Amino acid sequence: AERRIIEPRFEAVLQHAERSRMKEAAYNTVTVFFTDYLYLPIWLQRMLSRQFALINTPHHPAGISPNLLASNFLFDRSIQYPQVAVQRLVLFSPHWERMDSHCQRCLEVVVAFEAASSAAAAAAASA
Repeated sequence: AERRIIEPRFEAVLQHAERSRMKEAAYNTVTVFFTDYLYLPIWLQRMLSRQFALINTPHHPAGISPNLLASNFLFDRSIQYPQVAVQRLVLFSPHWERMDSHCQRCLEVVVAFEAASSAAAAAAASA
């Protein structure tokens, strides 16, 4: 009898654990993809820098001028900041959920105190 009661709930717990692991793995993959410089962001930054250098650096027998070198460097730095912003936005998601849960816990305490005070006031009024 106990087995019939426990078995479906145990299966539900196992299914929930599997779904949670899959969601966590997907989240970790996306987070690492956008925040680790070994993946797309650094590759994309280098490709944009290369394209900028190919278009804006003329081939001259005397070599590259300091102005062109500085412009290539500044372009490389200017495309780095949007990537850092994307990384910060990706990493902000867990902080937002944590702040939301903290606020929810505080509101639960407030609601509990209000319910207790209204119950005490109702008991005092009926007495």
